[in-house]
Amino acid sequence: MEPKSLELHRQASSITSEDMIALFRGQVLAIRVPEFCPAEVCQVMSGRLVRHPKLAYYPHAPAIGKVMDAFYEGHSNTEKRKKYYDEVVQSAVEFRQLSWPYLNPMDHLRLILEDMWPAGANRENIHGRPMAFGLAQLFKEGACAWPHQDFLRMDEPDNHRAQMLITQVTALVYIQPADAGGHLQLWPDHYNHEEFMARKNTDIYGLNYKKIPPPSVDIMPQVGELVMADSTKVHAVTAVEAGLRIAVNCFLGFRGIHEPLTYWS
Repeated sequence: MEPKSLELHRQASSITSEDMIALFRGQVLAIRVPEFCPAEVCQVMSGRLVRHPKLAYYPHAPAIGKVMDAFYEGHSNTEKRKKYYDEVVQSAVEFRQLSWPYLNPMDHLRLILEDMWPAGANRENIHGRPMAFGLAQLFKEGACAWPHQDFLRMDEPDNHRAQMLITQVTALVYIQPADAGGHLQLWPDHYNHEEFMARKNTDIYGLNYKKIPPPSVDIMPQVGELVMADSTKVHAVTAVEAGLRIAVNCFLGFRGIHEPLTYWS
C-alpha cells in the first residue's frame, strides 16, 4: 500500500525542478504535461514511423515494433553493444528527421531539462562514449508490456557511473494513443531481484498480475502528452484493444540535486 503522502499523478503546464524532485523522491508517481507535442507534429511523426525502413519488431514481443535501438537490448552482448555505440550519431540524425521541419519532442524535452535543472542536463555516458537518445515504440492490437522495472544500475552492476544513479525516470511522449486499451499502469513498488523472480511469470519476462497488488495509477494518454514516471518501480502497458499505440521515449538519470540530469535510450 502506498504511503498517505504519495501523490498518484500531477498535471503540469510545464516542467519544473520542483516537480522533478518530487518524482525522484517518490512523492508523486507520474508527472503529466498535456499537449507537450503539437498535434500536427504527432501526425507527421506517426506517418513516418509506420513506414520507416528501419521499423523492426522485438523477438520476444512480435506485436511491438521499434525504430532505433535501446541500450538494454544489447547490454550483455558485445557485438550488439558495439553496434549500438557505432550508430549513435546516425541514429540521432535519423530520429530528428522523424519530425522535420518541426522540433522533435525528445529534443524539446532535452532543451527544457538543460535550462530548468540547476546543474543542467547532458547525454548519459557510462563507457566513455555518449549513449543514444530517442526511441519509438509501436504497439499493434493485442500488444502489451507486462509489469516490469527498468534500471541501468541492474543492467550494468559493475559500472561505476551506472551505480551512481539514485533513480531513473522514463519519459514518454504519446504520438498516437490507441483507440482503446494501451493504458500506462504504475505501481509504487520496487522489487529486488529475488523478490522480482518470485513474483515473475514463469514463461515471459514480466511480473504475474496475481502476485502483485493492483496498479495505483492507470493512465489513458492523450495525443501529444508527456508522461514521466519512475522506471525503477513496476510499470506496465495494458493490451491494445483497437488501433495503434505509438510513443517516443527516453530515460532520465538522477544522481543528486547538485548533479546534472542525464538522458539516454
